[in-house]
Amino acid sequence: MSYGFNPDLGVWSPYHMAYYSIIEAVTKLAAVGGDYRKARLTLQEYFEKLGNVPERWGKPFAALLGAYQAQIDLGIPAIGGKDSMSGSFGDIDVPPTLVAFAVGVEKAKNIISAELKEAGSQLVFLMAERNEDYTLKVEGYKNNLEKLHELILEGKVISASSVKFGGVSDVLSKMAFGNKIGVKFSNLTKEELFGLNYGSLVLEVKSNVNIDEEFKNQENFTEGIYASLDGKIYFLDLQSGKLSRDTINVGNPIKGSLSIDSREIPMLYVGEGINESGSFGSCISYGSGSTCRLRKQ
Repeated sequence: MSYGFNPDLGVWSPYHMAYYSIIEAVTKLAAVGGDYRKARLTLQEYFEKLGNVPERWGKPFAALLGAYQAQIDLGIPAIGGKDSMSGSFGDIDVPPTLVAFAVGVEKAKNIISAELKEAGSQLVFLMAERNEDYTLKVEGYKNNLEKLHELILEGKVISASSVKFGGVSDVLSKMAFGNKIGVKFSNLTKEELFGLNYGSLVLEVKSNVNIDEEFKNQENFTEGIYASLDGKIYFLDLQSGKLSRDTINVGNPIKGSLSIDSREIPMLYVGEGINESGSFGSCISYGSGSTCRLRKQ
């Protein structure tokens, strides 16, 4: 079970407060190993006395629409809840409040915790992008959660934490404190470090997570990466010439070169290709499971 709520968002926009209460609760559930597609919600609402003031009636209505939108976007229902419209005393009113609780069931062996587990692991910032109206680009968000669940089941993600109102800086600090393992990073912006990034996650991934078992402990292991006109990216052990990890199929012939991100982000970029499938590869992550992202032209 997890929860989500930010009263500051309620003061700014009851709609976004309710929307992101659900997003926060669902993201927290996914971070410990839950499958968001099987989650169910319950909502606790608390608002000021409404009286005959139209603006006051608009606040719970806006929150209802925000919560409804989040449920439609994610395809999961609220199956219970409670409301109160008596949050006023004299001239003091509670902020618009909708606390979301997400509940799910998962085998104990698949549950992970947030504290960092191993020195030398890779940290991945899984960013949730936003629309102009400050809601999430929901398809990308759902793809992130589905991939996270898959990687947790495979034992490739060993800790994870959702980004909340304190930003990535808050998350990294708490993940590091647990087992007193430090963090080194140099590629995050001020907005990413301290901004509200609900729906985003920080993952701890083993450094050699998707390298073939044969090469994980090989001394002086050196890997070559080759992009080909057959639309695939190959990873090879330079000593033996054997494949060192799974091939990535971009889906289009690759004519240009490729490069690894110079900022120490586990990202691989491919050059210009020939569009044969109606989509083309953009930024490819290979540090956390050899996945390829395609987007339409």
